Amino acid sequence: MNITPKREIEYSIAVDIPPGYHPLPLTNIDQALQNAAGPITDAAPDSLNSSVSDVLGVLEFFLKALAARRTVYCGVGRHLTEAGEQVTSWITISLLQCGDPQNPRLVVQDFAMNKLAQEPSAVVEPIEANGRPMLFSEFTRRFPAPDLSAYEGRSDDVTVFQLEALVPSDDGTNVAVIEFSTLAVDSGPLYGEMLFGMATSIDFTELTPAYSSLNL
Repeated sequence: MNITPKREIEYSIAVDIPPGYHPLPLTNIDQALQNAAGPITDAAPDSLNSSVSDVLGVLEFFLKALAARRTVYCGVGRHLTEAGEQVTSWITISLLQCGDPQNPRLVVQDFAMNKLAQEPSAVVEPIEANGRPMLFSEFTRRFPAPDLSAYEGRSDDVTVFQLEALVPSDDGTNVAVIEFSTLAVDSGPLYGEMLFGMATSIDFTELTPAYSSLNL
């Protein structure tokens, strides 16, 4: 018996990264961080020198976790607000597979329901831009403060402001997820327009299709 080959649809994406963001490694992570350890230690203030190795260890763990979940970009940026405040933020972009072809509006609907179930206080807004359905979310989370000597006496947890945009491919088989995070909670909403620009710039390119078959 011949089983009709099943087509597995995969995409790559192109997206406009805003100025001021610097990419972090998602391949050869060990070597990249090893090469960076010396310059970072030399540049760090004396009060932070003892924490460099611990910070790089945590960074290694998170970068490997991001790479394992199909993250295609991770970058850190520093910007000045109109008030002169320096804001540090992170952007990650992942490309997830959603299974068989389906209406991309249904993909957005499912993600909206899941987001509200996970983050009941989140502001979740499905929209259409240039004929493409998208989902934007805004919320805050609290995480344990890092166990570093430089953070002694700080709060037991840290508040992180996050923006998220989900953009499905036209056939609904893949979805690009852009996540923006910053500790500058009050300034976080100012980055909404930047996130929208990134989401509308996403371009999906279908990779050479692979086929699987089974002969019995």
